[in-house]
Amino acid sequence: MNEDIQKNIKDEVLKKIESGQVGMRSKTYFLIKLALLSVVVVLITLISVFLLSFIIFGMSLDGSLFLVRFGGAGWYHFIFALPWYLLAIDVLLLILLDWILKSFRFGYKSPVVLLFIGTFLTITIASTLINLTPFHQNIMRKVNEKKIPLFPNIYSGVKSEIQKPGTYKGFVGEMNGNRFEFTFSRGITPETEVVQVVALEGINVDDYLDSGDLVFVAGSIKDGEITAYGIKKLR
Repeated sequence: MNEDIQKNIKDEVLKKIESGQVGMRSKTYFLIKLALLSVVVVLITLISVFLLSFIIFGMSLDGSLFLVRFGGAGWYHFIFALPWYLLAIDVLLLILLDWILKSFRFGYKSPVVLLFIGTFLTITIASTLINLTPFHQNIMRKVNEKKIPLFPNIYSGVKSEIQKPGTYKGFVGEMNGNRFEFTFSRGITPETEVVQVVALEGINVDDYLDSGDLVFVAGSIKDGEITAYGIKKLR
């Protein structure tokens, strides 16, 4: 029975080949196709890793990455601080990568969801590891010094002095209970402002801060006072 089925399939395939419905391809053709697909996969992976690591680098530089440590309010503002257009590009690259990987045997046999999760985790881990190195710092310095010709200056808007709305970097002054004097500047201007930061009730800031510390503060400012829902000591 099985032999008859296989014979019928073979006959059908041969008929289609003879009629021109199915073209014959040489082994070289498939090897070239495999090589090209592999190159494309590597390029897409590298671009995706670079893009995600750049996002992490930028958010760690302006301090918005610290927002995830400040509970529900921090996560809320973190979501709005995300560069969604860059993330959308990265997601599209991941989808394209998974679509190409489905051409390979291991990808063809893998469920789409698992394949996406696998590539996402791989790229996320690689991007995180890159940010443990001075890679982006070095590239940013060389780009700003125009030592890398024809490379777009994507780092022009990435500066530690530029904070997202509702976040501030500055220095601790005199402390009193859950309040302390805070000196900071808005944007990259040299002018500084001095305000009072009010931490959450019951928190004595002098237990973990010292005068002169550089801190990251998340909160709302009004009438010369920042009501903070999160404070992170930087140095």
